[in-house]
Amino acid sequence: MVGDPTDPDTEVGPLVNQSQLDEVLAGIERGKADGGTILAGGERIDDEAYLVAPTLFEGLADDAFLSCEEVFGPVTSIYPFTDLDEAIARANDVRFGLSSAIFTTSLASSRQFAQTMQAGIVRINGQTAGVDVHVPFGGIKGSGWGPHEQGRSARDFYTDVVTVYEDI
Repeated sequence: MVGDPTDPDTEVGPLVNQSQLDEVLAGIERGKADGGTILAGGERIDDEAYLVAPTLFEGLADDAFLSCEEVFGPVTSIYPFTDLDEAIARANDVRFGLSSAIFTTSLASSRQFAQTMQAGIVRINGQTAGVDVHVPFGGIKGSGWGPHEQGRSARDFYTDVVTVYEDI
């Protein structure tokens, strides 16, 4: 239900309300408490709306809260790595797997990434947001909910295959 965005108890969208803002800001505080350094953002940017500046951390350990949990707000962290194997292993070591991306000019790296990433969407040289309606979409591991219901997968999900033998 859409309501008055200046009323802190009114929901302005499915997840945009004071409670969600508080969760995002708490995640940012947790990132700071876990030893992360904010490179950009990190604060509410409008006192009358539920807006948080896009926030970028560095220096978080792989087992830090922001490294392991999905924060449904504009919060992320950068992680240095020595090679592609390390980057994939570290990315796959979390319990979520909604979307992943690699930017590379190496065909070998893109194939390795596509074959080993544990994510419902794997993008090569493209953003991790957005889906095509003709292909199945959904996360794996702890991401997403329910079956991958788009394209041919939707037809297969909602169809029972029956074999009929008829002797006439």
